[in-house]
Amino acid sequence: MPQPDIRLKQGAVYALPNGSELVVGIGGRDVILKPDAFVRLGSGPFEDSWWLEVDLATESSTVLKRQCQAYLSYLQTGREQHVHGVFPRVLWIVPDKRRGDLLKRAISTLPATPGELFVITLQACLVDVLAPASIASEATS
Repeated sequence: MPQPDIRLKQGAVYALPNGSELVVGIGGRDVILKPDAFVRLGSGPFEDSWWLEVDLATESSTVLKRQCQAYLSYLQTGREQHVHGVFPRVLWIVPDKRRGDLLKRAISTLPATPGELFVITLQACLVDVLAPASIASEATS
């Protein structure tokens, strides 16, 4: 099946410079989030925002769980929503199914994770995950 032609109309991909981080105050201590990139796709009412986490299979499931918990804690502060009107979803890009399954198990142990806060995809399927916002954007152009 051919890949969709994705045009980033009024979309943007931001590589976060070294040192970019989100400091999340959790229980009186700071936790630092360092997404690999930020992506915004689409336009108008069909805009999707994502933090990208590129997993190279070098961290343990405990570290992955701690990182997901930090995103969840940041969501619960409401700071991102107050400033930007939305909390970006977190897209984990994993090298293989085995690693994706490990990450799913780690996420499943978190308390009350909202719907699709965390999305996991294989590197080869990245376009399929990001395509819906771009397609919706073109449909409204």
